[in-house]
Amino acid sequence: MRAGWACLLAVGLPGCALLTSPVSALVGTPYGATRLDVETIRDGSSGWSPGLMVPRIPPALGWIDLPLALVLDTALLPLSCANWGTRALDAWLDERASGDPAER
Repeated sequence: MRAGWACLLAVGLPGCALLTSPVSALVGTPYGATRLDVETIRDGSSGWSPGLMVPRIPPALGWIDLPLALVLDTALLPLSCANWGTRALDAWLDERASGDPAER
């Protein structure tokens, strides 16, 4: 039982890379978890964690989480880029469809 709690704390305590990386990739934001960790480290004195509605995460946890976030974000980069490209193409097609018919 203690080993299970130790594993849970080791994975969950460093930060949010395991949670935010897949979400960022599905939204189409490359390196979303890495950006969040850099903001956490940079804004260490603020009252709230940047990008999250939770009390401030200590910058030390951002430093611990940064390598994990970088590895996971890099592994999910193809998915993130595909989603970003799909969203950009959809926005472009919507813009073109709603434009002036004389421009076509």
